Amino acid sequence: MSACLRLTQHSKKDEQLSKEELIQEIHALRSRVNELEFSQTSLVNAPAKSTPTHILDLFDLEEIQTVQNAFSDAVGVTSIITDHQGNEITHASNELCLCSSMVRKTEQGRNQCLLNQEGFHIAGDATHEIHECVNAGLLEGVARIFAGRLHIGNWIVGKVRDENEDIESLVEAGMSLGFDENLVRESLLMTPAMSRAGFERICKALHVFSQQLSEMALQRLQMRKAIQSIRVAESLRIENENQYSKLFQAALEAVFLFDCESLKILQANTAAIKMYGYSLEEITEMTVDELSSEPEQTRLSFTLRRTKIPLRYHRKKDGAPFPIEGFLSFFELGGREVAIGIARDVSDRLRMEEQLRHSQKMEAIGRLAGGVAHDFNNLLSGVIGHLYLAESASGEGGTHSIQQARKSADRCAELVQQLLVFGRRVELNRQTTDLTALAEDAAATARATLDQRIRLEVEPAGPIVLSCDETKVHSVLLNLINNARDAILDVLNGSFYPERIHDEFRIELATGTEMKTPPHVNADNIPPCEYACVSVSDNGKGMDQATKSQAFEPFFTTKQVGKGTGLGLASAYGIVHQHDGWIELDSRPGMGTRFTLYFPLGELV
Repeated sequence: MSACLRLTQHSKKDEQLSKEELIQEIHALRSRVNELEFSQTSLVNAPAKSTPTHILDLFDLEEIQTVQNAFSDAVGVTSIITDHQGNEITHASNELCLCSSMVRKTEQGRNQCLLNQEGFHIAGDATHEIHECVNAGLLEGVARIFAGRLHIGNWIVGKVRDENEDIESLVEAGMSLGFDENLVRESLLMTPAMSRAGFERICKALHVFSQQLSEMALQRLQMRKAIQSIRVAESLRIENENQYSKLFQAALEAVFLFDCESLKILQANTAAIKMYGYSLEEITEMTVDELSSEPEQTRLSFTLRRTKIPLRYHRKKDGAPFPIEGFLSFFELGGREVAIGIARDVSDRLRMEEQLRHSQKMEAIGRLAGGVAHDFNNLLSGVIGHLYLAESASGEGGTHSIQQARKSADRCAELVQQLLVFGRRVELNRQTTDLTALAEDAAATARATLDQRIRLEVEPAGPIVLSCDETKVHSVLLNLINNARDAILDVLNGSFYPERIHDEFRIELATGTEMKTPPHVNADNIPPCEYACVSVSDNGKGMDQATKSQAFEPFFTTKQVGKGTGLGLASAYGIVHQHDGWIELDSRPGMGTRFTLYFPLGELV
């Protein structure tokens, strides 16, 4: 914004350089100074990034133009604002005709203006400076604008003619640039003239205004940085929430967020929705004790701030109770105490544990029964042998008593044989057979003695190859059919559920294959494989839970005295287990019973 009205007198070194080279060198120096300043990011009020902040990033152009115009009108001098590199930002206020219409119209004048301005744009301290055109009395002032330690702009005022300078010398300088004398004199007379002291006061006022802009710039820069930090923090928060939500929803266990004071369920994951059967909208309107079958214990866990919840029973939406184990973690969120709760359905684990206990109990009973039966069988062999000898040697009167004693001994031998089967103390005569054909043969045998009011049906699934003892598996199927018959007859005879006496009763045999994991192994470690299966089901009187839990124990029976030994199901259990299989029992009082036998598949030879 300078008007250089006299040729510059350079030093000896500067005379060796052209004006263009000198300007380029000053530009390079200015860029290096700015680069050094911008690298001071360790200062508290320095920007977070190393690239310079432009003044128009912090101020609206119209806003600073209005301030500049008001100041220029008030002091009566030309004024303009540039960025930190010297590029004009605003339009000049009260611009001098001398500069715009004359000096800058010549190459020499433009170069001298640029050379004179270079010092304005190199970042210095925050005070004002007064520059004088080389060998001229025209004055310019500059006050730099900062954002903290960052130089973002310059506010330049002038030209002002020193009233003590000889105007004729200025006219001569203008004429040396090729301008008309009268035009130069007229332009100089239009240039504001004042003492250096007066111009100093204007520059001090400019410094106060630029300080205000600097403070505003710092505040806006800090605000921009704060907003940027908030946006980054918000972005991180959203990202964290998304990650938390993914983890929350991906959990295989039921996970809840509870309010500790009201026990209200604030959030629940997909596994919880599936486990309890409620929708998300329904479950978030409930409290945790409403999910529990033991609400007092649940409330107590929160009161005592228990972190590990032992075995408890909760309820599904349909009211069905189920066992859970859980964990609670308490913390503060949004000014209130909350808890993350994890509930694990342990129904399968308890069922496996019960099956294992039952299997171990039956194994122990089997070993005991087998051992006793083995020794007892040795004694019975001697008793029966001597009874045959006594029968042969006795007279007619003693024969009858001996025969009765021998029959009782034979029955004891049969019981002993059943105990040996239960204890798996007998050898299996394995051979390849078709399980479906075996089931159809057992059904055909049973039909001969079956009550006409009972329908016996077979649902075959085609040939199923087994390696088994046909005789023993056949006897198991017959035993199960006879048990089903007796359970139906108890209803037909009016002993149980007389209201069902006119129902249609049936026994069904079904064969097939299923992908199963044996109940006595950990299903998480061993994948299921294909097993042959045959089921015997009826719609008779059924069993309650107490009866089911003892069904396979030796000498346990629900039949009248003299009508059952209690070894039929025990023998079936032993035979199936000796074939490396197992039996599953499903029964409900008044609904009927289903026994399903599982065997390893054999190979066709």
